[in-house]
Amino acid sequence: MATFYTCMRCNNGGVRICTGCNGHFCQRDFLIHRQILAKEFENIKSQGNQLIEQITKSNQSNKVQQSLVSEIQKWHDTTVDKTRRAAIKVRDEVNTMIQQNIVNIKKGLTELDQELIESFSSDRIMEENIEQLREKIRRLRSDFEKSSDLASIVVNVEPSTRIDWNHVIHVEDKSSGRKVTLH
Repeated sequence: MATFYTCMRCNNGGVRICTGCNGHFCQRDFLIHRQILAKEFENIKSQGNQLIEQITKSNQSNKVQQSLVSEIQKWHDTTVDKTRRAAIKVRDEVNTMIQQNIVNIKKGLTELDQELIESFSSDRIMEENIEQLREKIRRLRSDFEKSSDLASIVVNVEPSTRIDWNHVIHVEDKSSGRKVTLH
């Protein structure tokens, strides 16, 4: 005996089967069901076309790109400015350090010259005084030579190869959670 199916819409005999929803339909309601599906399909297709048109007309992606590029440029300018300021500061420190060494040596020489004048004018020239004055001049010469030696003052620079630039600045797509790193 054959199984009898009823139409999902009108409860008449259902001779047609929709393989998408597994529903049974009479011939007339099956055609209506197919028309409804076709309209839904056209509606989805139309929405897709509208979105494409909207994307094409929209300057939003261009605005987003400009905003992000502007943000990167601001970071660049700030980083360059910080680097420039650090270089100026260290350059000033080197100049101050060298000048201070020279001032100290000149001060020591002035004091030594004064001692020589006083010793000579007071007639206190003795071997012991001469040896002390000789030692002072040796120390001042040594200080001058040390301050003139490039190895005496060292500028410590963090090599840029030790900086992981992929972590200092990088792009991340928050909508997809994807992080973009350039190598």
